[in-house]
Amino acid sequence: MATREELEKRLKEREEAVAEQKARLPAHSIRPHQLLELERLEEERDEAAEALSRLEKRKG
Repeated sequence: MATREELEKRLKEREEAVAEQKARLPAHSIRPHQLLELERLEEERDEAAEALSRLEKRKG
């Protein structure tokens, strides 16, 4: 099981990756693979946030 610090680090990394991916998206003609990558990163971010939330609820 991941520690709180590990989950916070993973969440921060995923948030940064999502922001970077959004910055790379063109204003028009977004390619499917670009959108799929953004969705994958957002899912990983959401999973990390949920895991952190569950951990905090257990502790407190």
